[in-house]
Amino acid sequence: MNKKHFNIVFVADDAYAPYTAVTLQSLFNFHPQWQFDIWLLSCNFSLENKLKYENYCLKNNSRFHLLLVDAYELTPYDGIGFWSKYTFLKLLIADKLPLTIDYVLYLDGDVLITNNLEELFQTPIHNYALAAVEDLSFVKAKNIEQFGMDTSAISINSGVMLINLEKWRQASCLDLFVKFVNKWRNKFSLCDQDVINNVFANKIKSLSLKYNLTHFCFGLHVKKFLTISHLAQWRNARQNPAIIHFTNNTKPWIWETTHYYKSQYLKVAAQTPYFQDFISIKKRT
Repeated sequence: MNKKHFNIVFVADDAYAPYTAVTLQSLFNFHPQWQFDIWLLSCNFSLENKLKYENYCLKNNSRFHLLLVDAYELTPYDGIGFWSKYTFLKLLIADKLPLTIDYVLYLDGDVLITNNLEELFQTPIHNYALAAVEDLSFVKAKNIEQFGMDTSAISINSGVMLINLEKWRQASCLDLFVKFVNKWRNKFSLCDQDVINNVFANKIKSLSLKYNLTHFCFGLHVKKFLTISHLAQWRNARQNPAIIHFTNNTKPWIWETTHYYKSQYLKVAAQTPYFQDFISIKKRT
């Protein structure tokens, strides 16, 4: 069978290298016939981790590319509330990836892939800046209240995004990210996510909830936030998830936490080059 190909991008540092590797392993597990170009933006990624990732990807028929970013490039995003400027790194994705790449899937380093993503890779977004899963909690209301966002626009969680790099490059050339930050510097609540939701308002395609199932979707009170259409989607996503997102305080590598997919996460972790980093967790859970 001919191997298929797609570009995947992460933002991580040395501290997040083991966890991002678990996300990668889950990607490889469900796509044995695929070849990936794995891109990682970082201001702090050691040579040891770079070599480990290169060998790891090579063993899985993929290629690893480290894109080091100088911290000064994030100066426009410094001093925004309690957020570190490094949380805005994903806004530089389009500037750093080669111009020959048109589309890329961005993944946070705290997600676990639980199904094949071919349908997601093939999602048409030519007329959109990105495709992502709507945040069904309070995010849209905050964007409307804080930034005056169009009420017809959707608000998304930026942990999983299928990105149209041409649209992002255009926004970057027009300085739209920095202009938004400068205008609303004192009103941020969700850092890069606020920028993406508002700069690309009405240019975001909604994805099925199964592609970014956050801890909110496992909460006791989730149903009160859902419309009738979202309720059906939520039920289907719970039964057939494609990407689990361990948001907030549900990180599965913290031994005290509980999550329905924690044991599955730790099984995948044991397949990575960072297995030793998870042994103490496995012994205590």
